[in-house]
Amino acid sequence: MPKVSKAGKFRKAAAAPKKDEAPTALSRGQRKRQAKREQYLKREKMILSSLQLKKQEEQNHRLDGLDALKEALATVDTSTSEALNANEPVASNTIKGRKKLAAREMQHMNLVLDHPAFQSNPFETLQQHLRNTLAGSAKEQEQKSKARTKTDRQEKEAKKQQKMERIQAAGGKHRKKFHAARKSK
Repeated sequence: MPKVSKAGKFRKAAAAPKKDEAPTALSRGQRKRQAKREQYLKREKMILSSLQLKKQEEQNHRLDGLDALKEALATVDTSTSEALNANEPVASNTIKGRKKLAAREMQHMNLVLDHPAFQSNPFETLQQHLRNTLAGSAKEQEQKSKARTKTDRQEKEAKKQQKMERIQAAGGKHRKKFHAARKSK
């Protein structure tokens, strides 16, 4: 055992920097590793900076608030939206249909933005609109759900009745087979 401890002490002494040597004297392998690490850090820094630039560009292109939305709507030509018929169904799978739909929606959005209730408190107005529109649809959904559960219950009862009739028609033979199989085990 003492040989190992002496070798360990030797290695520690050899690894420790000597007082008269400069600490920047690196071996060839250490210099290579340091150069690779510097290249890696340089690449990582470049990637992070490009991601930050992309993120900033995305934030700049995003609409921030109602003023930017109103400005974007003002740039759209409203003359084409006046020519559109409001009752006509829109085919949005064609370019022409998409343009008609966009023009109609722009016209509707302009009306919403000009509404005094929306201008005074936009979020409260949106909440009120959702309450009004979703309340009717919620009642419809509830009625449909009740009707569906009623029909499901009736179907279940009908199946149960048919099963009972089959059992009575068979004269209870299935029970005899079941009990006979249990007794044999």
